[in-house]
Amino acid sequence: MPRVRTAPVKPDVAKAVAAWDDGSSTEALPVAVADSPMRWIAIPQKAGVGAKSVKLYAVDGTVLLTDTQWFHRPARIVGAVVQSEARQQP
Repeated sequence: MPRVRTAPVKPDVAKAVAAWDDGSSTEALPVAVADSPMRWIAIPQKAGVGAKSVKLYAVDGTVLLTDTQWFHRPARIVGAVVQSEARQQP
């Protein structure tokens, strides 16, 4: 199972984009979960490919945050997001 990084995001975040070392990217849109006032993003780590960065964007395309270590460190609070890690169970 892939490692999945989840994070609650502020209301001004319209999307998150992970850039991978192989030149590809993964886009995640924030979603509401149940009755939570927070919105969440979830990005699975690509197998065998390192992550270059994760960028959070506003609706107008403005970059709100660029994080080059998002997949490489334990959960912590960073700028526009509170990061947490979730691992899928078999």
